[in-house]
Amino acid sequence: MFICHFCKKPVEIERKVGFREECPHCRRELHICLNCKDYDPNAYHQCKESQADFVSQKDKGNICEYFSFKESRPGGETVQDSRAEAEKLWEKMTKK
Repeated sequence: MFICHFCKKPVEIERKVGFREECPHCRRELHICLNCKDYDPNAYHQCKESQADFVSQKDKGNICEYFSFKESRPGGETVQDSRAEAEKLWEKMTKK
């Protein structure tokens, strides 16, 4: 499931997100760093993709060729967040 960063509503997309694509609910741009699976506030240039060009405004539309909409859960957390939490819990359970 894809969730718009701005309005937090689900966005149904079955193809690659276009550079000028907008959220059907809030009409904000979808092709932004904050919606990308590679966005990481702790990474260099806040992006895990080392080949990507620097984008200064993470909340504005861009033309990054590496953009891939991150999968999210209805509560706003990403699939990766859920997986990391499950791994932490598993480690706790297996240490005893």
